[in-house]
Amino acid sequence: MTHISETATLTGALSGDVSGELNSTSVIKVNGASVPTSKILVGTNSSGQLVDASSATIANNTTGTAANITGVAAVANGGAGGDGSTVNQTGNFTFALTNAGRITKFNSASAIAGTIPPNSSVAFPLGTVLTGIQYGAGAASWLAGSGVTLRTASTLNFPGQWCMSHAVQIATDEWVVTGVS
Repeated sequence: MTHISETATLTGALSGDVSGELNSTSVIKVNGASVPTSKILVGTNSSGQLVDASSATIANNTTGTAANITGVAAVANGGAGGDGSTVNQTGNFTFALTNAGRITKFNSASAIAGTIPPNSSVAFPLGTVLTGIQYGAGAASWLAGSGVTLRTASTLNFPGQWCMSHAVQIATDEWVVTGVS
């Protein structure tokens, strides 16, 4: 097990379990850029809510390299977004890393679609959740980019105005879509 202290510097490949304490004075760097501890997800609490690293303990299941950490202690959206804010889309669009962790408003009076691009275009971390809400009166739907598989028990259309839907990445270029009609 690798233990992290506030003064530790990790370089090279990380493997096995990693544990340690992070607080508001800890500095985490990914690819040389500082990432606030509030943008590092470490899991969920007993209520199922996401827990960030601003006052949490990192434990277990952290693998990858110092420049590309994945697993329980994953950088949320590469350090961007993920704050629950909204993104307003008024025409057809393609999802970007900054949409992850945010609510995307499909806000149009006519039909509107959000395309999930292939991993070769946008490398979403596995487990990414994209959330959309049909904000306008126009029919909203999910579309699969080239080589992307969207799995659902029904269609890829939102049921109607004010309805919310989620797409969860379960494998490279494979997503499960919920909340559709």
